[in-house]
Amino acid sequence: MKFLRQFGITTRLVVLSLLAFFFIGAAGMAGWMGARVIQENLKDVSNVRLPGLNFLIQADRDLQQLLVAERSLLFADPADKKLIERLKKEYEDNLRQSDERWNKYKKLPLDEPARPLIPQYDAARATWMPLSRAVVDAALSGDPAARQKAAASSLGDVGVKFEAMREVINQLTEIIEQAAKADNAEADASYDDTMFRLAGATTLALLVLAGFAIAITRSVTVPLKRTVAYSEAVSRGALEECLAVDARDEVGVLAECLCRMVSTLKDKIGEADSRSAEARAESERARQASAEAEAARRMAESAKRDGMLHAADTLTGVTGVLGSASEELAAQIEQASRGAEHQMQRVSETATAMEEMNATVLEVARSAGEAAGSAESARDKAVSGQDVVRQVVAGIGQVQQTADQLKADMAELGRQAEDIGRVMTVINDIADQTNLLALNAAIEAARAGDAGRGFAVVADEVRKLAEKTMLATKEVGQAIAGIQSGTRRNVGHVEDTVQHVQQVTRLATESGESLGVIVDLAASVSDQVRSIATASEEQSAASEEINRSIEDISRVSAESAEVMRQSAVAVAEMAQQTHVLQGLIRKMREDG
Repeated sequence: MKFLRQFGITTRLVVLSLLAFFFIGAAGMAGWMGARVIQENLKDVSNVRLPGLNFLIQADRDLQQLLVAERSLLFADPADKKLIERLKKEYEDNLRQSDERWNKYKKLPLDEPARPLIPQYDAARATWMPLSRAVVDAALSGDPAARQKAAASSLGDVGVKFEAMREVINQLTEIIEQAAKADNAEADASYDDTMFRLAGATTLALLVLAGFAIAITRSVTVPLKRTVAYSEAVSRGALEECLAVDARDEVGVLAECLCRMVSTLKDKIGEADSRSAEARAESERARQASAEAEAARRMAESAKRDGMLHAADTLTGVTGVLGSASEELAAQIEQASRGAEHQMQRVSETATAMEEMNATVLEVARSAGEAAGSAESARDKAVSGQDVVRQVVAGIGQVQQTADQLKADMAELGRQAEDIGRVMTVINDIADQTNLLALNAAIEAARAGDAGRGFAVVADEVRKLAEKTMLATKEVGQAIAGIQSGTRRNVGHVEDTVQHVQQVTRLATESGESLGVIVDLAASVSDQVRSIATASEEQSAASEEINRSIEDISRVSAESAEVMRQSAVAVAEMAQQTHVLQGLIRKMREDG
């Protein structure tokens, strides 16, 4: 606290305001950095991860539906033109959609591990496409031998090429899942770091600002209370009181000026008392001289009765003594008059010093008013910082809404994957029925003997095709299950991100509440500075009262000087009358 007293009140308040601004900026910066990292992660998830995963899942679904349409064409009745056209249209639509979604995926800002897989997929697709077209053309030709050969190709080499192309999509899906996990880990780390920074900055800000505010308040109020108590004691006449204020600020200057004023006042009052005592002594001597003159007059009258000559001799001695006493008294009264005039001049100088000190007190009051204005400005800046934190909370709320929307989108993707699973279940059921029908056909062909041998071969091929279809459907089902699992994991990651955003929102809200506490501290400091200004004004009023007392002393000194001048005139007249009396005595001697 002694260290703070070496600086002015305005400087202390400016330092307090700068500290408040620093901690507000630190808390805001910590919250902004954490929110920015989380926002970047959410942007990656919403603009890259989710769209990429969506395009890949949709493209994979289109390819699966394309494969179903391709193989359905192989086993469809060529005479059913309506069914053939519908399956052909499904094949073409799914082929076009898979190509469009793949091109959209390639336009996204892809991760580094995904980029080498793009040409692999394009190469695999370019290899598979002509073969698949050949299978479809054979299915549309209506030639049983060509259809049987195309079916074997679809379940063989063409199927292998198809699975190689889908394997690239699976790898890209795994890369997106790993990137989503990395984003989630980064969001967790950013959350922990943001929480630590906000908690540390808020706690440190409250401790430092509260301690500094208390220290500033005590560094001002304690010396000011001592100064006010000293002024009250001086106004009651206790001039021997001591004021111990060790400070270089406005209050210290005020206390020093007050001490000098009281010291000067004591000196002037002492001089006034001394001059008054001298004046009383001289007045007493003048009164005694007048009494002696009256006694001389009575002795002169007695001399007329007892003897003019004897009385004249006696009066000669008396008038001589009276004349010398009158001259000496006149000299002393003149000296006392000069002392009274000097005292009046010194009292006037004291009054001037009091006026200067009063001006200093008013300047201190003005400085305290300016300091109150600075504290008010600091409170306004803290309110502005609180508004900024509210805006940060609002921005994080928007990020949270975006995360909620992403969560809903991921749930929708999960439902679409489940729809694909149901379609695959239907395909599996169809394969089971086809296998059962092939078995029944083989049984009937066996009953027909040699006539049904060719039909038995066809039935056996249909059974094998149904088994391969079931196997492929099982593999597709596993792939769809993997996609569903990945989608659920991504939904979990998005939910974690939403929770982190909610926690960051809560921390930012707590930061805003802490700034509210800082605003209250600034308001309290402003009120205390106003109290200082009020106390300074009261000190100014006390100084004015002392100034009026000094003016009264000056007036009394002036009156004393005037009385001394009148006494000097009276003594001079008495000396003149003594000379007249001596002349009468000489005349009486000459006549006698």
